[in-house]
Amino acid sequence: APWEQKGLLRFHNVRPSVYVLEMHLVMMHKLIKEFKPGVVIIDPISNLLTIGKPPEVKSVLTRLIDFMKMDGIGISRPTGSATGGSISSNLAVRLTRTRCASSL
Repeated sequence: APWEQKGLLRFHNVRPSVYVLEMHLVMMHKLIKEFKPGVVIIDPISNLLTIGKPPEVKSVLTRLIDFMKMDGIGISRPTGSATGGSISSNLAVRLTRTRCASSL
């Protein structure tokens, strides 16, 4: 947690069922605007399918990606998360202030 202590890394965990899809988008916009990260990791994206149909989830993610691209923010998903194989039932958002994770 040294990166968290230095203010370089921030985690936000929430169960998908806490909000509707649109509110997840609003909350992610708010977190991104407050923290101003260089990279955002959302894991697992497939958990959003528990609260929305695939076209709805795709629309929300497309809007989120467009929002981040406009600010030059990178987005990533950890390897293997697309299959929904995560043990966690939470949607985790990791925000980091660097433009390149390898520079940490």
